[in-house]
Amino acid sequence: MRIGCMLSLILCAGAAQADISVKFEESFPVDRFVFRNVGSCSTGAVALSIELATANGKLLFDTEGTGPGVERFAGFAAIENAARVVGRPFVADGSTKAAVVLSDLAPGDVFSFSIDIDDQEVNGALGQTQISRSELQGAEVMLFRADGSEAVSAFGETPDALLVYDFCAHLRSG
Repeated sequence: MRIGCMLSLILCAGAAQADISVKFEESFPVDRFVFRNVGSCSTGAVALSIELATANGKLLFDTEGTGPGVERFAGFAAIENAARVVGRPFVADGSTKAAVVLSDLAPGDVFSFSIDIDDQEVNGALGQTQISRSELQGAEVMLFRADGSEAVSAFGETPDALLVYDFCAHLRSG
């Protein structure tokens, strides 16, 4: 019985390793999202998306100086592993959604991008140009694959989320 329990724990621990961690970093003048493959298999081609409309705050992407954002603005700019970006991501000014397609993310690899996020609440916890953890809470991150499979997660009390997807099983099945 003990061997069976230990084997189950080992197998479950291995499956949990095939995920992508997502971290939001509030910064001035631009914010940053960091995606890290914390698994043991490559992701293959994936689309990664962030939806701010579900967040506690009234958040939006401030990519141009003429839109609904305040003070400074910054469009999408890939930082780490920019060569993995497929096509040219476009995030509309005032939008609540950002998406990027990556050709692959190997185990341990990081993809990050910077962009400005503003809060439309005049009396937000940190003002309109900085985003607090409580304002980001509830914002969703999504992963989509060409075969129609997907994973969804949301930011909680910390600026972190975890996209649970077993890339290793996907490779084994085809």
